[in-house]
Amino acid sequence: MITKFRQLWRDRRGVSSIVLAVSAMSILGTAGIAIDVGLAYAAKQQLVASTQAAALSAAYTWASTGSESSARTAGESWHTAHAVPMVTGVTATASTSCVTATAANGLPNCTSTAPNVISVKQVATAKAYLFPVFGINNFSISATTMVSKAGGSSQPLNIVFILDATGSMSNTDGTGCTVPGITSPTKFQCAMYGVQLVLKQLVTPQDQVELLVFPPMNKTFVPCATSYPSTVKYWSTGAIYQIASTSFDTGYKAGASTLSVTNPIVKAVGNNATSLAGCLQNKGGVGTYYAEVLKVAQTKLAALGNNNAQNVIIFLSDGAANADSSGMDSVYYNQTKYSQNQCAAGVQAADAAATAGTWVYSIANEAATTNSSSGCPTPDTYTPCTAMQAIASDNSKFFSTSSTCVISGSPNTFTSLSSAFQQIAVTLFKPRIISSL
Repeated sequence: MITKFRQLWRDRRGVSSIVLAVSAMSILGTAGIAIDVGLAYAAKQQLVASTQAAALSAAYTWASTGSESSARTAGESWHTAHAVPMVTGVTATASTSCVTATAANGLPNCTSTAPNVISVKQVATAKAYLFPVFGINNFSISATTMVSKAGGSSQPLNIVFILDATGSMSNTDGTGCTVPGITSPTKFQCAMYGVQLVLKQLVTPQDQVELLVFPPMNKTFVPCATSYPSTVKYWSTGAIYQIASTSFDTGYKAGASTLSVTNPIVKAVGNNATSLAGCLQNKGGVGTYYAEVLKVAQTKLAALGNNNAQNVIIFLSDGAANADSSGMDSVYYNQTKYSQNQCAAGVQAADAAATAGTWVYSIANEAATTNSSSGCPTPDTYTPCTAMQAIASDNSKFFSTSSTCVISGSPNTFTSLSSAFQQIAVTLFKPRIISSL
């Protein structure tokens, strides 16, 4: 008996089968984990891609319609028209918020009631194939994407800058504007620096620009090679508003964020980063009237035709349109529609541009809120402030340097002149993804 037990103990036949049977369970379990986890990961990536698309769709809807509710609806309904592979039971929620964190710089202005980002969260179920042997039939996965209303790379832009070059722009800036290398800058110096800030954010050669000033001149000024033109009356024959050239310019950049110091427009406004002083002047002399220059700007943009670019006017003024008979050609001044309602005429010109699809940005530099002194002439119903507000093609495109001239509920509270230009540069660009998890 002892001998037989020893023989049985020493018998190794069948051991490999037992080991294989035990190992097979382990191998199959490991394989099941690898396969199901891999499939769950792939499903997660599909859901992330869908959520990014949903959030971007929501942001574009928001930017184009101005409606937060429409944006949220677009984000929450995206998956119903665009099925997500590898998952079932998709649900989506969208919300807007105001993000001001330093890490998220380069975003549009915002307040608690005027947000600048939209978030979309999608939750779905991914099926398990081998995990059911362990009692796990599916996995719950989720993805969240936050997208800014603007701040990303954009479609090509055709931009016309319009700067108020009347005499009052020589006054020292009182908005808190700082210009590198200049102590106590004037309003006009702040405006020129503001143009520099926008130019640095643009993409050449896709974004092309022109620079206009008012009052008009007797010839086109080519900076800084010719003598400065003389000021002429508004509506006078041959009046010129153009600076530097007669066509849109694409050579203003020397690098990713560096201006070309040999470019005529850069010469005109300067490049304070390199201590290049601009040779643009605010000679003034004939008062303020901006309806004509707004019409000229839109005419130049319309002449470009359909080049798949967004047309933009960035308009700055610090006063009311109230030129008198000494500042306007007599043929036009003697017509009521030109001598009176001058602020309204400017609004009408801007409205015509906006109707044609142009984005009109308006920067009111310390604009008065009454017509008590040098305001809009009687019987004009606008004040300098309300006229500048109405010139903007929508509330998000109005900027002010005065706390008394703001639009209730607008994210653009009063700021310095240079900061207004910098914020405009942000809003020129399309929505972009801030985070995606």
